Amino acid sequence: MDERDPDRFDAVVIGSGFGGSVAAHRLAELGVEDVLVLERGMPYPPGSFARTPWEMRDGVWDPDSQRYGLLELLKFSHVTAVISSGLGGGSLVYANVMLRKPPETFGADQANDWREWPISYDELQEGYAAVESKLRPTKMPYGSYAVPKTEAFKTALAEMGLKPALAPIAVTFAAGDGEPAQPGMPLLDDAGEVDTDNLHHRSRRTCTLCGDCDFGCNEGAKNTLDYNFLSEFVAYPNGRKEIRTCCEALDIAGPIPEGGYEVRYRQQIGARERVEQRAEAEQQESDLELLDRSRARERTVRAKVVILAAGTFGSTRLLLASRCRLPRLSSQLGRGFSSNGDLLKFARDCRRDGEWRDLAPSRGPVITAYAEAKSNGDQTWIEDGGYPRGMEMMWQVTEAPRDLWKMRGVAWRALRRRLVGNVGGQYVDAIGNAHASASMLPLLAMGRDVPGGAIALDGDSLTLDWDPNGASDRYFSFVERCTRALANKLGGDPGDRGLGKHLLPGRGTCAHPLGGCRIGNTEHEGVIGTDGQVFGCKGLFVADGSVMPGPIGPNPSLTIGAISHLIARHAAESAGS
Repeated sequence: MDERDPDRFDAVVIGSGFGGSVAAHRLAELGVEDVLVLERGMPYPPGSFARTPWEMRDGVWDPDSQRYGLLELLKFSHVTAVISSGLGGGSLVYANVMLRKPPETFGADQANDWREWPISYDELQEGYAAVESKLRPTKMPYGSYAVPKTEAFKTALAEMGLKPALAPIAVTFAAGDGEPAQPGMPLLDDAGEVDTDNLHHRSRRTCTLCGDCDFGCNEGAKNTLDYNFLSEFVAYPNGRKEIRTCCEALDIAGPIPEGGYEVRYRQQIGARERVEQRAEAEQQESDLELLDRSRARERTVRAKVVILAAGTFGSTRLLLASRCRLPRLSSQLGRGFSSNGDLLKFARDCRRDGEWRDLAPSRGPVITAYAEAKSNGDQTWIEDGGYPRGMEMMWQVTEAPRDLWKMRGVAWRALRRRLVGNVGGQYVDAIGNAHASASMLPLLAMGRDVPGGAIALDGDSLTLDWDPNGASDRYFSFVERCTRALANKLGGDPGDRGLGKHLLPGRGTCAHPLGGCRIGNTEHEGVIGTDGQVFGCKGLFVADGSVMPGPIGPNPSLTIGAISHLIARHAAESAGS
């Protein structure tokens, strides 16, 4: 390779989530020398995730309004999708669950649009094992005293006739191998010293049970991709292994005369400046190594092999935007969208023996347990939910009208100076029993909807033609029956009738979008072949959630990583040929 050309690589990987991180690592592992990872978002070392309302003002990804935060909200006619933006992709904000797609779900049925998956379970076993070895999923070790929601949730599932189990989650609870689980302990290396061997060069701590998983873990207890796959990727000694954050790919052109493709990207200067300011304030330069050496706003890099791993919406958008430069793309591009059957419900006002229950939804990892439910071909995985402690105050607002009414008497007597002595109990009684936040539990469901949606590009805006009340109505009705029954077993109100039906999330809230560049045996079935290569574009690959030919069923992250591991082997062969 010409060392005078810093923008020519053997391979460029666009995106750093479960597809991109695993692919980049696998390329390096297989001997591909010069590899570049482009990530539009910022790096997030421990302690950098927004927590306060002031910080959360910039917590969303919306560059047009100079916001470069962690979460992007995409609103369509029938769907609101939540996706991530940052080094590590979805691993920064997911709820840590590492479940494999069951072998029997690779066959033909309604959820797969009546077609078998072109890739089998056996072909993914190596990838599954590779991802599990790095992310080290384990089961939550604490009992019901520490995390009350877990035992209550499992008991309710069992009363429904389901088989509850603790979820395998990629969270560190113990400081080192052989150490007991203990919250807030520094992670240790093999020599027993505080471990800072990661691309951030920061120390991490064990899970503090704070419930912040979906907003980024400031302790570093989540085994996110920046601490394993990406840290090992940049440490490979052969050739160049480079990460450029704050760099958003715009389009792809090729094949170019010297072979391969050109990737044009925009450097988000506002995001870059935030990284630089943070590095200066913390006197920590490690994140500066994750920025482009150039400050030019628009840049172009070239590579023999390109792997798209920008997620369902990101990768599909890139190919749609590049159609005039990649004229042989399949007509299937954009088709086959699935929400992976996502449904969010709430069990509210839960009681046991007539008393309010303290389920403490903000205590513990967001997800700790699950069960699988089936009926007449429909299949769903139901999991307990959680959220940061600050959100409990938001839920408590629902009690405010009654609390204010009760407060009127106390306030009136205080005004007339009739309250003397110890009046603390009267004030506490006046502000209610706080059951709205304590006796509520989010219920997360996902499963096998019908992948009938279509993503398109209208000017610069994405559109999505998919309605959960259409072909997937039967599936969602089944899941709603399950969550309603579960809420009742918890002693609560499912909140899906009356005013709650309109105010609370339901169908169309999606955190696991899939499809758009799906795998097929031919270009008439999909956008890529079983090797991950785009039909008609030698050397161009896709490796993320967009390649799924149908819903995965359980949480998609592990399966996305496993497929990326498989596709990266084919990409490495192409880079070396």
